[in-house]
Amino acid sequence: MPVGLLMASLQGRLQSHAPLRGDLVATLLRDLNRLMSASTDARSYVTFFYAVYDSARQSLTYVNAGHNPPLLFRAGGLEPVRLSTGGTVLGLFPETEYKQEVIQLAPSDVLICYTDGVSEAANLDGEEFGEARISLCATRNRALPAGRILDALLAEVADFCSGTVLQDDQTALVAKVIT
Repeated sequence: MPVGLLMASLQGRLQSHAPLRGDLVATLLRDLNRLMSASTDARSYVTFFYAVYDSARQSLTYVNAGHNPPLLFRAGGLEPVRLSTGGTVLGLFPETEYKQEVIQLAPSDVLICYTDGVSEAANLDGEEFGEARISLCATRNRALPAGRILDALLAEVADFCSGTVLQDDQTALVAKVIT
């Protein structure tokens, strides 16, 4: 199945099955995985990260299905927390059960989600940008608003890869708790 069609199918299924409550995130991914496994060939799979933010509790309930672990930078912390709880990719193993995790957030916490097009972007020497550089960029810029952190990250990736042809799309999302 072509990638665009696979993603359109997944998006439609997600919209029709998405829970309104964060306590159903693992169930949603289990159901999406079963639907994908039944309707795609054995070579089709998707890495996926899904989260529900509860503003009243300032919590994030998430499941990671084989995606690069998003990085949570705590307001006073030195090292990022890798959001890796979940299970394997969607579409390959229909009986996979997913685990979800609930994390408490605090003002000035920063969450960075990114695709492998960011972390695996390579320079002329073949060296990848990597998670460590993402972390350094976020740490240096954590006092900025989310949009400016994102701009700084993408600028650093572009500088690092200067003179090369990108091999993959680059997608990143930065969210910052403001209250």
